[in-house]
Amino acid sequence: MLASQWSKNIQHWLLPERCVVCSKRGALHRDLCIQCLGAFPLIDRPCPACALPLPPDAPAGSLCGACVGHERRFARTVAAFTYAEPVSTLIAAFKYRAGLPQGRVLGDLLLLDVQARYTGARMPELLLPVPLHPTRLRERGFNQALVLARQLGSCLRIPVVAEALARSCHTPPQRGLSAAERKHNLRGAFALQGNLAAYGAIALVDDVVTTMSTMREIARVLWRAHPQLELHVWCIARA
Repeated sequence: MLASQWSKNIQHWLLPERCVVCSKRGALHRDLCIQCLGAFPLIDRPCPACALPLPPDAPAGSLCGACVGHERRFARTVAAFTYAEPVSTLIAAFKYRAGLPQGRVLGDLLLLDVQARYTGARMPELLLPVPLHPTRLRERGFNQALVLARQLGSCLRIPVVAEALARSCHTPPQRGLSAAERKHNLRGAFALQGNLAAYGAIALVDDVVTTMSTMREIARVLWRAHPQLELHVWCIARA
């Protein structure tokens, strides 16, 4: 343990951190400075089930109107930030330009939020990254949700299974579609390839959640096979 810490200290001395937002000296052994971290947009009073901000007069911890109306809903959704600058630019660099330093910083911050939200509560037993269709995976070269899930799983000691879910249909990108179009676009897009009967609680991991259409379609597939599952959602940002 001591040798590992010495190694980290030497690395930080030889290769000092550089902020992924402004390129100034990083802080707290992270490629992010304190000033830029302070500009990251937090979600004010998030709904525990979907992470959308609650109205100012809603009691803390209560569900939003949309989640109250759902017969089955997610046990908990953790979104570290609102999808706005500078987070949106960092996610784009991570997702479309293989910006692993940006992804590592965002993963670190999501990890801190997850740990804070589960204080005194049971963590999920398994992490499932939202899969990419093989065609899009070849275009992009990697699945950012899998990279994120592995970072979180390693720190939290939670196993990650990338093969349990598959993207069976190569659907058009969700970006720019309405909520109804997103839901229709994803119908039948995912297939379960593994047996999850041994698990009680699972977290679905992705970079951005917009309308929850992707998560709800995956949940429909999982609950059809394993109705006992308690599903959570972890993401960097909620749009």
